[in-house]
Amino acid sequence: MLAAFFILIFALYCSGRVGWFLLLVLVLTPLLSVLLAYLAKNSLEFEASLSHDLMSKGEHCTLNISLHNKSFLPCPPVTVNLTAQPGVTASDSGEICLSVLPKSTCRTSVSFTARLAGGTMTGVDSVTLSDWFGICSA
Repeated sequence: MLAAFFILIFALYCSGRVGWFLLLVLVLTPLLSVLLAYLAKNSLEFEASLSHDLMSKGEHCTLNISLHNKSFLPCPPVTVNLTAQPGVTASDSGEICLSVLPKSTCRTSVSFTARLAGGTMTGVDSVTLSDWFGICSA
């Protein structure tokens, strides 16, 4: 809000054409960011698969994550939150941030290691798409 005030003062007293252009950019850039995030929400495909369903103590399991952008528009950042119960350790932290180019696929993998014997749960907790300015998320 303070930036809009200074740009307005600049437009009124220094250079009207440049000032009004800067004010227009300041207002339209967040709207464009939200619009691109909304359009990307419908054009992304997310896929996750585990290499093993069952693990014994000390065994490794790989979670393969794939994010495909079908659109010709750039994709805002996608955050993947992983979940693992206390009996399993992950090679990465609990959060992965992915960014996909237009008409391409981004792949990554996370390794899990079983520390205890018995049943446990690992996988993807949530996938969040947010715009570049962090105004909205889906």
